[in-house]
Amino acid sequence: MDDVAAAAAALRDAADATERLRTALRATAWWRAGALLGPDHGLSREQATTLMAMADRLVPAAYSRLPDAERFFRLASEIGLAKRASDVLNRDRVRAQLFAFLRLAIQIWPDAGARPAPAVPGAPAVADGPSLAELANLSELADLVHARTGRPDVTLDDLRNEYREVHGLDANHPVSLSDLRRLIGQVGLIKTVEPGLVNHASLLRLAKSERQVQQARDYLAAVVNLTERERRDLIWNLLNGLATDDALGAVLDLLNGSSPDELGRLFGERGRLGGRRLAERLLSAIPARRRELRERLTDFFRVRFGVLRPGRMTTGTLLSNKDPERRPILAPVPLADRPFSPKLLDPSLPADAGYLTPEQFEVAVRAADARGWRRPGMGFPNHEAVIRSLGLPADEQDRARDWLEELAGAAERDEDIRGHFSGDPWLGLDLRDPRLGLAQPGEERVIWQALRGIAPSQALDLLDDITDPNLKVLVAKGLRDQLARVFPPGHRLHERAAGFLARRLPGGQVMEPTVPERPFGPLLIAPEELGDISVRDPLTRDVLTRVGPVIGSRTRAEIARVLPRFERVQQARFDWWWNEVAEPARAVHRVQEYLNGSLTVIGNDDDLGPQLIGPLARHLDHTAWRVLDLVRGRSAKAAA
Repeated sequence: MDDVAAAAAALRDAADATERLRTALRATAWWRAGALLGPDHGLSREQATTLMAMADRLVPAAYSRLPDAERFFRLASEIGLAKRASDVLNRDRVRAQLFAFLRLAIQIWPDAGARPAPAVPGAPAVADGPSLAELANLSELADLVHARTGRPDVTLDDLRNEYREVHGLDANHPVSLSDLRRLIGQVGLIKTVEPGLVNHASLLRLAKSERQVQQARDYLAAVVNLTERERRDLIWNLLNGLATDDALGAVLDLLNGSSPDELGRLFGERGRLGGRRLAERLLSAIPARRRELRERLTDFFRVRFGVLRPGRMTTGTLLSNKDPERRPILAPVPLADRPFSPKLLDPSLPADAGYLTPEQFEVAVRAADARGWRRPGMGFPNHEAVIRSLGLPADEQDRARDWLEELAGAAERDEDIRGHFSGDPWLGLDLRDPRLGLAQPGEERVIWQALRGIAPSQALDLLDDITDPNLKVLVAKGLRDQLARVFPPGHRLHERAAGFLARRLPGGQVMEPTVPERPFGPLLIAPEELGDISVRDPLTRDVLTRVGPVIGSRTRAEIARVLPRFERVQQARFDWWWNEVAEPARAVHRVQEYLNGSLTVIGNDDDLGPQLIGPLARHLDHTAWRVLDLVRGRSAKAAA
């Protein structure tokens, strides 16, 4: 009996194991694809895994507990592949279409990162690729291409050809996957602007609108020039094209950049019923439901016409019913008075074009840069890129140019001062004038220019750290009187300037020793060994091998304790020298000690990389020779 019971138990275990194996196999992508499409589905195991994983991620979570056949049919419906009434009955065909469609999709999104599929617990990782909306757009694009070409299965090359035709490219022009994803996004953009089926003509309209938007942006950035007539035509072309947010935003940018006289001519044109043609078109193209653009349009009418109710812009000359004399109510006209003010760049800036506080200077530079004032690769700021966005009359444009020139000078001085306090001796204004390339101090030049410029606080930044001898030179040239003129009582920086005078010039004389002339140099660390090495000496092999033994194993803090107390720029210069010279010199010296057989450098040869090679690699331009010494030394040790 015991043998029978044991055999029965073994049989049950084998049956359970077989069922578990069958369940596991049924959960594989290969088996699931076969169950959905039949054994002749033509997918490799890798393709089946990728397709099933993508589908699992895309199926809405609400359908996750349904059988595969139902879940995937609903996915096809979400994408737009099951559109006809007969598709409900012919689900096998719809599922085959879905998988063919997904094979196209994974070619367009091949390199996305992986994450677990949320729809099915335990599903394999899947590329975090397209969303349902993007696949719906791809489906619509594929239908469009199918209708134009008549091909039963749309391929990647068919989509590339569509992109070329839409954008007017040669037949051999390369089209990347990124370009195709952009084309798919354009389908979605058109659907948001003009609900309904997307066709080739609408893609052409969008491409044309995008070119016009770029033309408007290039004009405002002073990359291209357009006459007043060309700008007028561009505004109307954008309004009559596909009404995307970018197109309407470009229209508002061009209008805001128009002078009062130009606006008068633009809005003076009348329609067939006597109304103001451009105002009517703007209000119809930007209805209230497009809230952000409508707010911009309302703000434009308020600022440039003084009109609080946008509807008032569409009226012609009216006769007042309340006025006994029936005097006319004139149509709004552009406000003629539009003087230049820094406030036009940012509301937080002052109304007058006078001085800027440090905070206002930063805001002004950021606001100007946002309009294309300074761009990578440009040698000088482009004032026109700022001026074209402000809508100024010709004489006020000249004032704006003068102010921007002042701002450019202050921006240059700001770079000089930042370089000075970086500690880099080649940028130190106390040693040389990097802006002029002269081997003489540039500190005095920057201070006087700052006191005459729109950011006078820059002068105080340098004066707070200037040495007593250099301050005496400035005092002899009238610094005290200049500070009193630039920072009078009531000036926002008056107290700071007064504090400097009280601290450094009590009674009109330089208080000594407040900031003695005590520059940092290696000689302060070891006069005999390093006295002939300057902070500006090139980082040569000789400098490294001389500085390294002097520093030895001492840390930055230990070296700093033997040095005098420095002011700001000299402290920064020590920090710079430590990072750029002392650290690589220490690393070179440690390798030499290791090669000499010291057992205290590293405890284990496994630490060779992080403790010896790593520090050398950070300055490889100057320490490569020592890395080669280390490699040769290791090779010799291994051979021995």
